[in-house]
Amino acid sequence: MNPTGLGAGPGRVCGRRTHRYGALKLAGRAAVFLMLGMGVVHAGTNIGWLWANCSSCTTTYNPPPKYSYNSAGGKIDITGGNGAWQIVFRRLYQGKFIPDNVQASAYATSGYCAVGSWGHIAGVAKTDLVVTVNCWDANGNPANERFTVFYQSRDADFGNSSSGLAYLRYFDSLVKNSYNSTGGTNAVTVNSVGNYTVTLPGLTANGGDVQVTAFNGVYATRCNVGGWYSTTVATVISVQCFNGKTGQPTADDFSLAYALNEPFGLTTAADAPGVWAWANNEASTTTYTPDTLYQFNGYGTGNFTSLLSTSGNYAYSINVPGDATFSTSVALATAYAGDSRYCNPNIWTGPPPDIYVVCYSQGGNPVESEFNMAFQAIQ
Repeated sequence: MNPTGLGAGPGRVCGRRTHRYGALKLAGRAAVFLMLGMGVVHAGTNIGWLWANCSSCTTTYNPPPKYSYNSAGGKIDITGGNGAWQIVFRRLYQGKFIPDNVQASAYATSGYCAVGSWGHIAGVAKTDLVVTVNCWDANGNPANERFTVFYQSRDADFGNSSSGLAYLRYFDSLVKNSYNSTGGTNAVTVNSVGNYTVTLPGLTANGGDVQVTAFNGVYATRCNVGGWYSTTVATVISVQCFNGKTGQPTADDFSLAYALNEPFGLTTAADAPGVWAWANNEASTTTYTPDTLYQFNGYGTGNFTSLLSTSGNYAYSINVPGDATFSTSVALATAYAGDSRYCNPNIWTGPPPDIYVVCYSQGGNPVESEFNMAFQAIQ
């Protein structure tokens, strides 16, 4: 399948592995609730994703079935234009007391996207999830870009200190929509303008993957990962946000998701594998194996390999080995950097999946960069 056909080096901290960027501090919060909606008990996990493939559409359209999924079985509608898009996942919303998360990536462009909002709005059924996404070109002007979206909601603890998930939304200086599979209380500390420390207590094993998206419906901003490490009590993540027009650090809200030895879209179904990796060798034009501590293959077919294209377009590829089949899928990318670089999925093919990512410097020029890639599928 081919969507384009349709349209740190680790160091050491107290004997533990760390990533190199960002000023990191500790802190802590998360809650788990269950509620009733429309007379039906929504329990467990809800998952949804899509590839919004029609940047020129002026009327409501549905994403391709091969690149969209709604675990509630409802259809998905996309409406918008002028850089602002509304997505409705029918029957997927569990209610405002169930912690949930949205990640988004611009697709095959030097532009970038942010999540504007998610939840319930007037005019749709109470069980319909509404997500808004806003996109800009490389110069910070509203733009009708293609993009990918991944949604998850969960209402129970699972796993342990070395296997689990956590996510949160940092909004108006508060931690909201917060979930931690160990029951820990996630926290955000502001270090300086545009520089944040996220603390996820209870998840203490080395490794994992971080995806982060700016949460902004008005201003052209973007966020990336400055680094992360584990301690004996928590995983600690550096998040950095930047003004998309100037590349300077800026105070912004953001949505973050973290996975440790589990796929981001973890469900009880055995046919829902996920993969992720930290591509940690930004300059390698020969095949290498990304750090095995920071990659996960839900197919169980072995380690990923990656390389930088020699064609001059700075396209990175990550290959998932073996018979990794899928019927629907989605990909995300987040830059891992000490500056305003950003990365987008450029294409994915398969099965088995090959995921391509391109990274950009301020102004939209392709550039070498480390990055985090996440891919989720249904077999």
